[in-house]
Amino acid sequence: MNTGEFQEDMDSAELLSVSDQNGAVIVTLLAREVTMFTLAEVRMTLDKVVAQKPGLLILDVSQTRYLDSSGMAVLFKLRHQVNSYQGRFCIAGLTGQLKNVMSKILKKDSIPIYDDVATALRDR
Repeated sequence: MNTGEFQEDMDSAELLSVSDQNGAVIVTLLAREVTMFTLAEVRMTLDKVVAQKPGLLILDVSQTRYLDSSGMAVLFKLRHQVNSYQGRFCIAGLTGQLKNVMSKILKKDSIPIYDDVATALRDR
């Protein structure tokens, strides 16, 4: 079984978790790699979260090492959706190569980036 087949068989519970901390919704990506093969499940869960219109949505990517271009597109769509109802969206936990790539692509005023979830929560 190749990696793509394995990722397609994963369900959303294995890909991410959702929690609420004092009104902030934290979505933690559990997959080390988010690619077009896993993105449908991730996007479906994110759409359900955004439909609830949380005031602050934090995407914790501390366990994720790779995000392909389709994953990047979802981040920008997510930002647009949250901004449309005057909510706040940020990313926490970028590490390694993903941090290098995303910090070049994302402007801090576009999507705020925090070292960890605790820092993002403090900066409400």
